[in-house]
Amino acid sequence: MLHLIVHVVSIVNFAYAIYWERNILDDPLSKPGSPRAFGGRWKYLTSLNLWIQLIYFIISFLNSIFGSHSTDKKSSTTLQKIRDFLFSTIAFPIGQFVGIIFWSLYHIDRELIFPVARDKVFPSHINHMLHTTVIPVQLLELVLLYHLFPRKKLGLATISVFIALYLTWTLIVAHFGGFWVYPIFRVLGTVQRIIFMIFCSMFGGLLYLLSESLNNFVWSQYRTWGRQTENVGDIEQKTRGQKPQKID
Repeated sequence: MLHLIVHVVSIVNFAYAIYWERNILDDPLSKPGSPRAFGGRWKYLTSLNLWIQLIYFIISFLNSIFGSHSTDKKSSTTLQKIRDFLFSTIAFPIGQFVGIIFWSLYHIDRELIFPVARDKVFPSHINHMLHTTVIPVQLLELVLLYHLFPRKKLGLATISVFIALYLTWTLIVAHFGGFWVYPIFRVLGTVQRIIFMIFCSMFGGLLYLLSESLNNFVWSQYRTWGRQTENVGDIEQKTRGQKPQKID
């Protein structure tokens, strides 16, 4: 039941954030005619992540009703397979990446990622809907539901391709739009920029490996606890009705 509540809350959160961006946001940098209008909101990983999370949690919600929660790939439904693949390769690592990188740079020097002037455009609660909520809801998703991960090579290849495509997209925006999507790219030199992009790619892969390890660890603990509970129950059943032994 708790996982369904997480699904509904997440869907509402990300759906409203998308609605706010598309219909309420009054951002001069995204308006037609602005020198930074090229690519619209699609040039921001945060905006892409909102759609990724919304699609994922809708699929996860539907799977909880019509699909399966199998621990075996052979008996899992197609809906669960889609859910688990999307969770492990894109939704969890990219969601955590957005939150961790944003708030890390924000606390190091917010001008590198979210200049003070942007506070006039993005209220604090919207900022948290965009960059904060994804961290706890994806961690809850991992803890509350078991996910079947793909082969490690396939998983790493998927997240690597996604990150490579997005970094290529930022270069396209820089070339044809004439500006860097994020201020940090503007202040870095060419070599530093390449190093930072490599770091981002490696960090995305690390988050995939971390999610797989956490998934296995959390659910191995559940299984261990379940076995211990069964053993206690067996002992209680066997000793039920027996007289306690006298202890000298």
